[in-house]
Amino acid sequence: MNPFPIINYIGSDYFCDRERETKEILANIKNGRNTLLISPRRLGKTSLVKHVFAQLRKWNCLYIDLNNTSSVSDLLKVLTSALADASSKKKTLRDFLSSWKVSVEFDPYTGSFSAGMNWVKPSLEMKTIEELFAYLNKEENIVIAFDEFQRITEYPESTTEGWLRGLAQKYPKIRFIYSGSHQRILKEMFNSHKRPFYRSADVIKLGLIEKDVYSAFINRQFKLGKKSFATSSLAHLIYDQMEGKTAYIQEVCNHLFESDNLKMMDEEIFRVIGSLIEKNESHFITIKRGLTAIQFKVLWGIAKLEKLYLVTGSEMSKTSGVHNAVSIKKAIEKLLKIEVIYSDSDEKGDYFTIDDIFLKLWLLKTKAM
Repeated sequence: MNPFPIINYIGSDYFCDRERETKEILANIKNGRNTLLISPRRLGKTSLVKHVFAQLRKWNCLYIDLNNTSSVSDLLKVLTSALADASSKKKTLRDFLSSWKVSVEFDPYTGSFSAGMNWVKPSLEMKTIEELFAYLNKEENIVIAFDEFQRITEYPESTTEGWLRGLAQKYPKIRFIYSGSHQRILKEMFNSHKRPFYRSADVIKLGLIEKDVYSAFINRQFKLGKKSFATSSLAHLIYDQMEGKTAYIQEVCNHLFESDNLKMMDEEIFRVIGSLIEKNESHFITIKRGLTAIQFKVLWGIAKLEKLYLVTGSEMSKTSGVHNAVSIKKAIEKLLKIEVIYSDSDEKGDYFTIDDIFLKLWLLKTKAM
């Protein structure tokens, strides 16, 4: 088996580090505390949640991805799908779903279940979810992970945030993990005393795995597959080229591992990175075609600067060639809306950046052409 999985979590032997964060989340669950897990995209927060689940052998764990949801109706569907997944391991959940006339289908391509309650009227969706929570509260050791939790703020049902907080308070036996990649929104949700989820969870911010730790993991995984680099420091090269971002490191290593070379040089690493950029080029071209000339210049400028702190600063004007601050602001609004860039913050303050490493490398290459 390729020791660098890129689709899903497949076990602790293929999972790098996150020991401190794993212990913290487990301690929260076992001691009656909810967790807010904040992470920039592509740092492995979903794999971390599933790694935590793998340690909870006596718990019923429900993973609910809200990323593609846009309403309470969608929430009901993903909740019942998560219950269907969990029911494959527990008879009482299977019996419960059967009594509720839940239609369940297994997807052989993803290995997961999809489920729905097509008979539920729109006016009864919230009530149905409440009844599902009431049932789960009767079960022992229930933990629910809501991934991309900030999506609920976009639902047309304006009361969703307060309603879900009320459910969490009403059913205290259920432990919750709220995770997401939009730091600004999540911080506002959990740090503002005006919001329902104010101070309702322990906050864990996921950062980069240390370079030496990740490099040791990379070298070890290649060695297990009877392969290696010409020098062990080449694992550092991969880390640096992918800016320490877990998903991209895994993808590069996954493709490197399929190489026939048993001892790889730096040329092989750059060849793989180049091929991955080329593989995504049609998607990047589509993005470019959907932007105005000014929007594309601003996007390129962010790629060049890596982090843009001041929209009105001279650095952005000089880098992008766009000198009108209003135009830059409007371009950033567009880029945020289509999620080509995202906002985050560090010790220097709030900034905008591109999280897709391959897009960033393609942009810099395209400008130079």
